[in-house]
Amino acid sequence: MTQRVHRRLHGGCGALDAERVDGGPGYLACGDEGDSGRLLAHCAAFGVEPGEYGRGGVGQRLQCGGDLAFGLRDGLDLMFDAGVPAPTQIRASGGGTASALWRQILADVLDAEIATVDTTEGAAYGAAVLAAVGVGWYPSVEAATEALVSATPVAEPGPDAPRYAAAHAVYRGLYPALAPSFRRM
Repeated sequence: MTQRVHRRLHGGCGALDAERVDGGPGYLACGDEGDSGRLLAHCAAFGVEPGEYGRGGVGQRLQCGGDLAFGLRDGLDLMFDAGVPAPTQIRASGGGTASALWRQILADVLDAEIATVDTTEGAAYGAAVLAAVGVGWYPSVEAATEALVSATPVAEPGPDAPRYAAAHAVYRGLYPALAPSFRRM
């Protein structure tokens, strides 16, 4: 099912350099993703059919849309469970955000507008913003962010978001189903 969901979504998955390869991504169920209670660091590919992808295609399938975006969704769900309200916009940075397909997958999976920021080094830039507040250059994180961070909306949840939500439910069931096998490895 998961393989077919992604094939219907976009008939393929572009690598971060925007190269397109036929077929959709599978999923990678890892013991160390999302929920901190998952302590087993074994992984299993799911929804990847033998011989369906060309050289290097399997890795591309697994990283694009499956485990990465769903792992981020798991983290977001943990925040919701802790009482954090759902964001209307999520800011993203880094090399992956150069891919329009990846940004759309994130918007669909996270069910929020994705905006890119004016730096590719988001974590380091964020630390510098916090340091600027710490040394008194700005009175608050909000004031520093307002002055130093520029965000450009680039993707909104689209018509495929419900399909990703259904596929995420399948993905969430993979770890509990596979955990006994991981323990035997």
